[in-house]
Amino acid sequence: AAGIAKFEPELAKDQIRAMLDYQNEKGMIADCIFRDTLEEQHNWRNSKPPLLGWSIFEVFQSTHDTDFVREVMPAAVRYHRFWRLYRSNPILPQYMSYGSEDSTMIPAKWESGMDNAVRFDQSKLMEGRDGSYVLNQASVDLYCFLHADLSYIMDLMKVCGVTRIPMPSPEEIGNLTRDFFDEELGWFFDLKINNDGTTSFVNTFGPEGWIPLFTELADSAQVAAVVAKLSDEDYFNSYVPFASLAVNDPELRASDGYWRGPVWIDQAYFAVKGLRNYGYNELADEMTMKLFEHCE
Repeated sequence: AAGIAKFEPELAKDQIRAMLDYQNEKGMIADCIFRDTLEEQHNWRNSKPPLLGWSIFEVFQSTHDTDFVREVMPAAVRYHRFWRLYRSNPILPQYMSYGSEDSTMIPAKWESGMDNAVRFDQSKLMEGRDGSYVLNQASVDLYCFLHADLSYIMDLMKVCGVTRIPMPSPEEIGNLTRDFFDEELGWFFDLKINNDGTTSFVNTFGPEGWIPLFTELADSAQVAAVVAKLSDEDYFNSYVPFASLAVNDPELRASDGYWRGPVWIDQAYFAVKGLRNYGYNELADEMTMKLFEHCE
């Protein structure tokens, strides 16, 4: 919907409506809906990263349709609250994690959208609230998306004429982003949440590390460090740039690794937009052209 809003806004609206038809009483939106449930059942085991507010905002930017915003905004608020209520860590509640609606690990990884990413290789499940489960790690991309989601929701609620919203401020979420930055390695990493209440970095260089640039949550020193890795041929500026795992990682499987090396165009977009957000337009142009010229 975010992608097509500029040229097929009515279809974009209907795509959002179609997903919201599959929102349950918790506020969760189903991961996958199938045409023929005799062949495969809808997947209610997990959701997907919270990009709903962004999608609605892109549609509004193209259409200025306040009626559509009023129609879908209650569902967007419920979906944001789903993450705050059912993906909060039981040991450190200020941290939220990807999770699942059953006690198995696979859907919790699916919920991130990066199913077999190396950063989840050592993850474990913890029992959360009301039958939900969460990973024992807080994900930096989830935090960035939640911050952006809440910012979009609050802006869109003003469009609807609502000035008081019973939600935390975006800053409350955004301020925690600094916890995910490793100054020594110069990258944003997930945090493993230990049973004693301490945290430690999950030191895997992946696309989650550049999402704070996309959502404009990095400070100047953090941006400089991340850009250094993005422009480094040993990390992400490879022949086809923006790999789903740093090219110097021993777990890299570039040709058939799914989320362990191959390039995903959505993550490449987040990287390019992140570079532009901080004025690195020349590098963004260079890597974009490199991606398109070399992808074949």
